[in-house]
Amino acid sequence: MTATLKKAPRSKGGPPKPVLRQRPLPDEEPQPFKWTSAEYHRLGDEGFFLGQRVQLIEGSIIEMSPQKHPHAAGIDLTRAALEAAFGRGYWLRNQLSLKLSDISEPEPDIAVVFGGPREWTDHPTTAELVIEVSDTTLRFDLGGKAATYAKALIPEYWVIDLVHRQLIVHRQPKRPRSGAARYDEVTVYEADAVVKPLAKPKASVKVADLLP
Repeated sequence: MTATLKKAPRSKGGPPKPVLRQRPLPDEEPQPFKWTSAEYHRLGDEGFFLGQRVQLIEGSIIEMSPQKHPHAAGIDLTRAALEAAFGRGYWLRNQLSLKLSDISEPEPDIAVVFGGPREWTDHPTTAELVIEVSDTTLRFDLGGKAATYAKALIPEYWVIDLVHRQLIVHRQPKRPRSGAARYDEVTVYEADAVVKPLAKPKASVKVADLLP
């Protein structure tokens, strides 16, 4: 709220004190610049990201943290468990782009895509299941990343929480007319639990098998 000053009547105790007159703020606020997918790739072609790992999330270029051993081990363990669960007919992609929109190209730690590499001429635009192995970025993975995947109607999103050694499963994406997209169903599974992926309901994945 803005405020302007006016003079108050003089008092016996000294000079007049300013009195604040309140005025309503204007509705408009400055908006951050949003990069498009085309601009993002042009920057990459021109060498702006040499030596850096970045991804495009809702128009913002996000720098990815260097991987520590638990994170890398979690990716390898999760890939092995999902390969056993899904089998043939699915393409498991490690830290590769999903072209979800003109302003979002995340690189999830693992994306399970129906079909194979020859069935796509560009980055896939969807996935059956997306997984993030999370430690230092846990808040972002449960917040902004979850909203991005829900907005793209990814049916199932897993966050492997290395901090608390648990799996957080997101299902039922909703994209309301107003407000942020979200998942209506969020379930926490402890290390001794078993999860059945939506795309492979007859398969069982032990949470302990995903954790380093």
